[in-house]
Formats: sequence, C-alpha cells, structure tokens
Amino acid sequence: MFSKFCLNIPLEELNLNARASDWFYITDNVFDNFRYNGKLGPADHLVINPSNHWVTIGNLMNFDFINISVSGSRISFSDLTSFLRQWRVGGSHRLAYLSLEFELDTIFENFDEDLEIVETTEVRKYRVEAEGDDSDYEIQGGYSIQRMDGVKATINCDLRLFLMVVWHA
Repeated sequence: MFSKFCLNIPLEELNLNARASDWFYITDNVFDNFRYNGKLGPADHLVINPSNHWVTIGNLMNFDFINISVSGSRISFSDLTSFLRQWRVGGSHRLAYLSLEFELDTIFENFDEDLEIVETTEVRKYRVEAEGDDSDYEIQGGYSIQRMDGVKATINCDLRLFLMVVWHA
C-alpha cells in the first residue's frame, strides 16, 4: 500500500522533474543494456529494488535524496571511491543514508589515502524511515570519513553491502 506521498512508477514513465513525492520506489526489472541519464530528486527517500544493475556511479552522484537504498548494484570499488571523493567536497550534501546491496561479491580494497578514511570501532545508532515506519539501527565499527565542511560519515563494507551513514548533527 502506498500513501499519497509515494511515487511508484515504471522507469519509462518517470518524470525527471517530479517533486510531488517524499518517496520514490523504482521496482522495474530492466534489460542489461538499459541506461538512465537523468536526475532524480530532490525528495526524501529513494528505493530501487530488485536487480537494478543499471544504477551507475554517475546516477548515484546525481541523485538528490536523504536516504538511498539500491539492490542488485554493479557499482565497483573504484566507482565508490569516486563517489566518496565527490561527497567529501560537498556533493550529495543532503545524503544521510546510503545502502548498496551488490549483485555479486565485491572486494573492498584499501581506500585511497587522499580520502583520509580511518578505521573506527565506534558504535552508533541511526534512524532510517522505511515504508512510513521509523526504524532504529546500530552501526558498529567500520570506517570514518569527513567532508571538507566537517560533516562526518561512517562506512561499513561487506562482500555484498556498502553502507554509509552521514552524521549531519
């Protein structure tokens, strides 16, 4: 069931300037050669599920959402490094939560030194609104990264998951 604040439409009907929704649910399966070159947002939440291999690093950098969840991603480690560089200099400035579930096992190598990412053992709680229900989660350890304006984020990586929580306050 979707509320009046939810946009759940096929990709080919997506209005690139649509701003009438707090939620964007994209649930279409698309062909392997499908490409999307538009912008999405601003809005609060973007959920792309299932098997959305079409999401590129360029798409991710152009999305304007607070919370982003993508399943079936094929984004590479080097692409994520580019995204983190863009985030550090102020890109995706509204982002608070990013979850990428990978289609295949993804090896997270050492992050480049210029990203100034440090390992952390810190345990913090964060809240993500999911389908109208505020849910509390805990992030344990991982890596800490800081934007040029002082905003910090915690990153957790696994073979099939990249999670980034931004601590705006």
